[in-house]
Amino acid sequence: MPPVGEGANQAMLDAAELAGRLAANPTDPDSAIRTYEEAMFTRIHPIAEMSARVQAMMLSPTAADDIVR
Repeated sequence: MPPVGEGANQAMLDAAELAGRLAANPTDPDSAIRTYEEAMFTRIHPIAEMSARVQAMMLSPTAADDIVR
């Protein structure tokens, strides 16, 4: 994630959710990981899109004006 304030938050949530899935299904870690990943990709998709938009705005030649707007 570009540095727009979501990367660390999502990483902590990812760790907690993955740990929960693995604890709930310790005999089949592959299934637990697949289940976790499906939910994670759905959750993170809009956040990743927003993050990419913010990064593009901050790196544009008109970044100062764009941020003020």
